[in-house]
Amino acid sequence: MELYHLTLQRQSNYVHSVKGSFLGRDSNELVVATQTHIELYDFAGKVRRKVGNDIVLFTSLLALDTIWDEDGLAHLVMLGQNGNLVVAKFALSGDRLQLDSEFLYRFDNSVEKTWLPKVVANKSSILVTWGLTQKIVVPVSWSQEPRFRSPIFFSNAEHSVVLELCSLTSFEDHYVSLELDTRLKVYKLNFLFFDRNLQSLLLTNSYNLKSNEVDDRPNFITDIPDLAVYGVSTAINKSTSKKNPFVLIGFNKHILIKDMMGIYSLKCEFPADIMESLPMDKKLLIVASDLQILKNNVGFLLLLQTNTGHLFKVIIFPNEEDRNRPIAKLGYFDKVKHISNSSKLHIFNNGSMYINSQFNYDHVYLNFESIGDNDENYDKIDNENENISVISKHTNINPIALNLCLMENMPLTFMHFQGGNRTTDSEKVNIIRNAIPLKEYVSSPLPQGVSNIFTIKTQYQSYHSFIFLTMINFTTVILKIADDSIEQYIPASDTFKLKDDMTIHVATMGDNSIIQVCKDEFRQILLDSKDEENFKMNLKWYPPAGVSILSAVSNFSQLILALSNNEIVYLQLENNTLIEYKNRPELPDVITSLALLNDNTKKSEILAVGTSDNMVNVLSLEIVDEAISFETVVFQALDAIPSSLLILNQGHKLVNLHIGVEDGSYLVNRLDLRNMSINNILRKQLGTRSIKALNHIGVDLRNDTLQYDDDESGNSKENTLKNRGEKTSVVVIHGNRTWANYSSHSNMYIRPLYLKDSRRLITTKEFSSASIDSGGSCCSLSASGSLLIGGFDFLPWVGNWFSKDAVAIQLSDDSSTAVSGGDSTDGSDDDEDYDEEKLEEFDIHCRKFLNFNDQGKSTVLVFENTIDDKAESTLCIINKKDISPMTISDDGKSVFRKSLPFKTRDVALSKLGTKKWYLFVLSTSSTIFTYGIKTSTDGTVDLKMELIHETHFDNEVFCIKVFRDMLIVPQYNRLLFCEVGKTKLLNKMIGPAVDYVEKITVLDCWADDRIAIGDFRNSVSLLQFSSSHEVNVIANDICTRDVTAIKFLDRSTIIGGDKFGSVWVLRLSIQDEKILQSCDNNKVELQQHLLREKGTLREKAPNILNTYFKLDLVNQFFINDIVTGFSVEEITQASDRPIIFYYGIQGTIGCLLPLLVKSEISKLRSIEQMMKSADETWFLKNELLNEKIGIELEDKENHEYDLAVHSVIDHEVGRTAGNWASSSGFIEGKFTTLDCDHTAYRSYYAPVKNVIDGDICETYLNLTDDLKAYLTKHASPDNDLTTIVQTLMKVRNNFI
Repeated sequence: MELYHLTLQRQSNYVHSVKGSFLGRDSNELVVATQTHIELYDFAGKVRRKVGNDIVLFTSLLALDTIWDEDGLAHLVMLGQNGNLVVAKFALSGDRLQLDSEFLYRFDNSVEKTWLPKVVANKSSILVTWGLTQKIVVPVSWSQEPRFRSPIFFSNAEHSVVLELCSLTSFEDHYVSLELDTRLKVYKLNFLFFDRNLQSLLLTNSYNLKSNEVDDRPNFITDIPDLAVYGVSTAINKSTSKKNPFVLIGFNKHILIKDMMGIYSLKCEFPADIMESLPMDKKLLIVASDLQILKNNVGFLLLLQTNTGHLFKVIIFPNEEDRNRPIAKLGYFDKVKHISNSSKLHIFNNGSMYINSQFNYDHVYLNFESIGDNDENYDKIDNENENISVISKHTNINPIALNLCLMENMPLTFMHFQGGNRTTDSEKVNIIRNAIPLKEYVSSPLPQGVSNIFTIKTQYQSYHSFIFLTMINFTTVILKIADDSIEQYIPASDTFKLKDDMTIHVATMGDNSIIQVCKDEFRQILLDSKDEENFKMNLKWYPPAGVSILSAVSNFSQLILALSNNEIVYLQLENNTLIEYKNRPELPDVITSLALLNDNTKKSEILAVGTSDNMVNVLSLEIVDEAISFETVVFQALDAIPSSLLILNQGHKLVNLHIGVEDGSYLVNRLDLRNMSINNILRKQLGTRSIKALNHIGVDLRNDTLQYDDDESGNSKENTLKNRGEKTSVVVIHGNRTWANYSSHSNMYIRPLYLKDSRRLITTKEFSSASIDSGGSCCSLSASGSLLIGGFDFLPWVGNWFSKDAVAIQLSDDSSTAVSGGDSTDGSDDDEDYDEEKLEEFDIHCRKFLNFNDQGKSTVLVFENTIDDKAESTLCIINKKDISPMTISDDGKSVFRKSLPFKTRDVALSKLGTKKWYLFVLSTSSTIFTYGIKTSTDGTVDLKMELIHETHFDNEVFCIKVFRDMLIVPQYNRLLFCEVGKTKLLNKMIGPAVDYVEKITVLDCWADDRIAIGDFRNSVSLLQFSSSHEVNVIANDICTRDVTAIKFLDRSTIIGGDKFGSVWVLRLSIQDEKILQSCDNNKVELQQHLLREKGTLREKAPNILNTYFKLDLVNQFFINDIVTGFSVEEITQASDRPIIFYYGIQGTIGCLLPLLVKSEISKLRSIEQMMKSADETWFLKNELLNEKIGIELEDKENHEYDLAVHSVIDHEVGRTAGNWASSSGFIEGKFTTLDCDHTAYRSYYAPVKNVIDGDICETYLNLTDDLKAYLTKHASPDNDLTTIVQTLMKVRNNFI
């Protein structure tokens, strides 16, 4: 079995973040990174914006920092787990973001890395700690080539371990390290200086850090600017010119400020209020800090954040009464809740601050109200949020403590409860959805019988002014839009036809014409440019007697009519008058649909015609001898009748022909008007219902100009970075459900549309008004007969696959409604309004979901543990339909959140062969609480819940599972099969002892005959339940695995994940299944067969043959996240195959897709191999070209240089694609950033097997067209650029 792996949502525990001017001088950008990818955000304005795509790393990122060049541009310094140190700069081309490597060095990857490596950069050098024994310095010279020199290695002092490292940015080549002497148990503060002349790292001074109290230890160091700039005397002798750097050291109870020369030692205690409020077992730690130089260099702002969430401001100023010697104060600044465990703090020069945390509220974006007063009281804690205000926050879905809840598979929707925060009367829910959310602005019921709508906006109007409603009773209603109100409009007589005919088409033509096409006639009405209600009849046209108009299509100057006698009528607008061309071609079959190219004022060269013989013909509209040629230039045969057509211009004489078919299939063909060739680029079966309408909506998500704060001169500066948004065309497809086709980041997608009440739309038209922008807004008719005005502001794409909707569910006794936080338009940057009033202190919660469907109600039971010493948890029930809470009975009361007197570990739900539902809740004390639950119909509560009994088990229980009419409870190395008794759970059956099993952590069942158990050490075992009610261990894995999750794929196949970040598939072979079947699962016969077939081996290695059979390893893949759960869905969003979803503890959502056809495997394998070898292809090819260039330069000196040849070489090298090559030579690791060995990465703990990595395949989509062409030519000459892109997008569009 071959699988294709894709990460749908990347890890969201951002462990690294740095700020800098990465895209231009004086710009404000922030880089955040997980272990596996890098993101870039723009902080120029008052909102942050994501820039380009994610940079995917095929290794674990261990350290990240910035280094600044002489032009004020920041470069990234990265260290990967593969031992590669890379310096790179960002390159933005349109909406594609690349990291251009400038320097790469490979460290010895075999050194001991028990201590996390650290990287800090100064302006002219980079200091790295690698392993426990080495410091490495990389000299940097921005004015000479090469800029980055070979690293210089230095050994640490004996028995010394580097705890913290920081760069003194105000002093070139100066560093400070906090080290621990493991032998003497002494903390040391070392001032380091890299001497360029001696090429040596010098220890300029060292201090033993001591404290009078045992529990007051140093744990943090940070940079302090050059205090001499701010009038502070930093040396004893004023005549000395030697600089004296300062550094701040954080202890558990105070901070200490030391200088390099050893002259000063300034100590500041933390406020007593905070120290006294700490729990006995908790120490105060400084976890983050940042330094911001104020405008005009009048001072600096240095903030510290502690693990309690408090912010402290450090003030250092000269003592004018004592020779300007430094005085230091530590002042309480503010507090931000729920960010106690932040990893980084960043202050920007536009007055905002960004706090990064790995968990839950991972980003909080704050605005400074004040930077405090130097003379205020520093001994007491002031009120919270006096100096800062929270603008927005971003909540991620990590950690996924146990599982995500898969709500529905159409559209693909997950529910996740936010960890780390909770209120006493509300709960936060994240709805993660792979769909295009249609924001609803206005929804209004319409009269019964509306079958179609048309919106009208002429060239003279800025907004739409009329909506035409077509009724099934052969009438037409006109609605007028004015001042954001809609009311019925009755025009003057003898203009529009409103009765006794069915309107099939209404549109504008030319500057001021409106055409209304009905079954029996069409009319052209002129509109006065000065009076939008002054209509004048200009033309009436009637078909021949006994003939009706079946369909019509128009653009700015052309109108095409299809008649019931199979004729086509062509009319063209000239001088505000529609003129009919005499020739009317008659087709042999009934015309079912028409399409013209609608491109502003241009005439369409082609006409697409669908006919009842399952054909689409493209006819030429070229005028020959004053007649339209109607020559068929291209045609396509279909499997069913084409029901709707649409043509959209793609530029460069290319158009897309969209085809909706009666059988529910949807096609997009690319038509080249230069040679009239046609190629299919997308095909998807959307259901069984006919695709009745294809509607085009222009969506503009572009926001090119972002505003900076005023600069020092008072002049505002504009951000010159363009293309931060996107402008595209959305084709709304109406069938069984409503879908949308669109292009985003140069790739075509088709995704379902999502409306909150799951309404199906019949048709959709563009719409705008004075208060609703036309970019992405639309007017739709729902199947229920409602008029819906809404808009698009989020389109899923490869780098942002999910939209997120944060929903606040009110759980107080006086409220039972869900209050939505609003549809998030950006799946990776869904900022929420921040409300701290009701939030409790920061806390991480572990949650378990359980689906419960009873009496037509589909609900989710949510169990929640708080991480504290209290033995309690809570239960709330969420209605899946509207994400609203349901009431639960609790001691005769009706509550929304029920308290349980224990911590929950696992849950199970079953009827156990009765009519009553039983809820089994396993506590952390290995006690199973059995509840009887039922959905109430008496109106008092939604769910009645009654404790029946509790059963305690001697050995620790980690999981439970319902099997047949029994509850499986693991005990020691065997399974107990229990049933519900009157006072406790009763043992109905005891499974066999499994000698090699140590701790059963997970269980899964298949139908009523097989059980899989996952052991914490010894992988997976497969058990068979025989017809004689015996349980036999029939197979196990030959390898040891620390199993965290398992799931049956079929009767013989199990997928699982382990704590080392791998997923794997195990299978019982077909031959072994046949043996089992022949022995009828009889234990005696199986034993005889085992002795007969494998007796000799059993005698030699009895520990290997401890079961009848062995599970074969079918697939193996490293995902770099611990899997907490799997879901297997047969049909997801009209996919053509089942999908395996997995969820990782770091917020990962991924999928594994089975590849069913050899041609699919071959194509995707070749793409994967091309991208795996891309770095090598690029480097080796260009090394040869470098030699060729050298020869050409010699020829040039000899006046034999051919400029044409040089141009070809430049193009081959790729300089025309943005000078990807370094000026000092070509750097390895161009395509994988850290020059990763992809095979080694995906085989981190075990060799990868039978899995194609779609993540590395899709990096091809983020390349520029020049790089794509180059790589395809040299690494995959059998493919072409278009084929590769279509192959990759087919997976996204058809498989998921």
